[in-house]
Amino acid sequence: MLMRYFLGLTAVLFSVEVLWTQATVPPPIHQAIRRWEESLKNEKTLWEVRIQEEYSDEFLEDLLVTFKKYKDSVSAAYPQNQRTTSQALADTTIKKGPKVIKHAGEWEVCRSNDLVRVAYNRKLISGNGEVLDVKGIAYFGEGLGIYIPMFDPAEGAGGSVNAAHVIRYTLHAAYYLTPIAEGRDLQPPDLVMLSGLNPLMMFWADSAGWVVAKEDAQYVVIEKQGSIPCLQSEYPLRVRIWLDKKHDFSPYRVEKYLDAAWLPPNYKAVAREVWQVSRYARVNGVYRPAEFSYVYYIKGRLVNGKLVYDGRKRIDYRLKRVSKCENGKIKLPDNVSMVDYSLSGKDPVLGTLDRAVAYRWSEYRRLLNEDELKALFREQFPEPEARQSSAFWKAFAYVPPILMILLGFVWLVKRRK
Repeated sequence: MLMRYFLGLTAVLFSVEVLWTQATVPPPIHQAIRRWEESLKNEKTLWEVRIQEEYSDEFLEDLLVTFKKYKDSVSAAYPQNQRTTSQALADTTIKKGPKVIKHAGEWEVCRSNDLVRVAYNRKLISGNGEVLDVKGIAYFGEGLGIYIPMFDPAEGAGGSVNAAHVIRYTLHAAYYLTPIAEGRDLQPPDLVMLSGLNPLMMFWADSAGWVVAKEDAQYVVIEKQGSIPCLQSEYPLRVRIWLDKKHDFSPYRVEKYLDAAWLPPNYKAVAREVWQVSRYARVNGVYRPAEFSYVYYIKGRLVNGKLVYDGRKRIDYRLKRVSKCENGKIKLPDNVSMVDYSLSGKDPVLGTLDRAVAYRWSEYRRLLNEDELKALFREQFPEPEARQSSAFWKAFAYVPPILMILLGFVWLVKRRK
């Protein structure tokens, strides 16, 4: 009896200790973060952005194998005259591919009450010194994301250039991973530091579930883990945030871990992506990040206790100017075609979306509602039965005149006889 009592008491004390060490984020911190977010609304900020990518020889060799497989698939799918060009392009890309790639440009971030607009102008500097100017636009709002990865004012609507991808999620599309090739250039922690969004809403779009991992005189470290709505369940995340007490609980550091069960422990132990502030600026009485960096480790892992990776991408942001934002509604250029995935409800990167509804922005100058999208969907993708029925009745419409012609021909032959 005494032993049972002792074991029960031990279990209770252990549970209390776990709850104490994993205490939820207290209300005062939630309130401080909401005040910080509210203070940074209606601001337009201009940022200088520098991006550098570096890759190991092993990574480039793996990339070469991938390109060879792609080349073989092209050889099987296309005739000889197209295949030769594709093969030469693949070979040239690998042979001349630089181990270090640099970008530079400016990002303008405008945040109103319910909408964030990001416009970037980026210069890609290749290994041979060639400069490629890339422009893009993105809008984020509650349950909405619009992405134009490449915008060219001289081009018309259509194709991969000037195509606006429209994504709708349940809540706060701004806090999800961006479904574009440049997605790692703009993630939820970037938006938090660039525009002052609530860091507790990152990835999960829900401020609940964060626990205090540790705390000292300057920082409160909070953590959350689990699957997020826009990724498959087998890719759960673990995210840690350092909140700076001396700078209005502004985020100082964010670490993002892939917490998948199938991942080896030496991979799970490494933060694949890290955001860290190096300087704050006091704007309108509130501290905000003025310089911060983002580092992404390709295949980051621990080997004999040391961090090893096959490639690294680093982005440095520096605040240049702060002004007033008057971004009240979505405004897109006329030469933009909309590719709306709203009816599918899947992520364009991981889902299978081959039937997005398409329309021109200049025809409506607004996003279409659900009923309008369904009508366009039925028009652009009719059901197979409907197509067969329509084809039948179209064919049947030619039967009476053909029959009349045949009867007339028979009658004429009989008269001549």
